[in-house]
Amino acid sequence: MMALTGYQKTKRWRERHPERARATERNQKYKKLYKIDYKRYQEMLEEQYGVCAICLKSPESGKLLHVDHCHAADMVRGLLCSFCNTGIGLFGEDITLLEAAIRYLQRWAK
Repeated sequence: MMALTGYQKTKRWRERHPERARATERNQKYKKLYKIDYKRYQEMLEEQYGVCAICLKSPESGKLLHVDHCHAADMVRGLLCSFCNTGIGLFGEDITLLEAAIRYLQRWAK
């Protein structure tokens, strides 16, 4: 029998330990993109009582909250649900546009 390559060993380990493999990938992603580890993510989640920092809703079953970060300052702000995170992104994180949207909605609110 031939010895397994490093890739084959890793693949086999991932197949046997899918939860740990996902946690490792998540930790690497958070470190690379946001300069935090998964432990810090968990702390932030506890600080926010497990809900989105904007709408205060829990994430959908099986989903995680998104790490919201300021692209200009390269800093993490909080954890958001996919709707709030997308909304901020679609408005280009522009406070003036978001305020204009609020005024628009208020004008038509009953």
